[in-house]
Amino acid sequence: MCPKFCITYNAAYKDLEACPICSSSRYDEFQLATSCGHDKVPAQQYYTMPLGPQLQALWRNPETAQYMKHCRIKMQEILHRVRETRQIDQYDDLYHGSEYLRV
Repeated sequence: MCPKFCITYNAAYKDLEACPICSSSRYDEFQLATSCGHDKVPAQQYYTMPLGPQLQALWRNPETAQYMKHCRIKMQEILHRVRETRQIDQYDDLYHGSEYLRV
C-alpha cells in the first residue's frame, strides 16, 4: 500500500516500485538503503478481516444483535405509523432520506 494511502500494490500496480499518484516509494527507504537494495520491506501494509465471521459474531451476542436489528425495527415503526395516520410526524436524515427509501 502507498504510504500516503493512494493505492494498493495489487492487480494493475503489483509490479510498480513507486506510487503513480504521489511518487512515494513502495518500499521502506531506510531499510532499502541499509541493505544495499536487497531487503524490500513495504513502507505501508494493511490487513483485512473477512466480513462474514465479524457479522456472525455480532449476531451471536444478544446485545449487539439488538443493535443489528435497529434499522428493521425503526422502519417497521415508521410504516406502522404511516398506515395508521396517513402521515409522517417527524422526519430524520437517515430513515426518511430518498437514498434509504429507494433501497
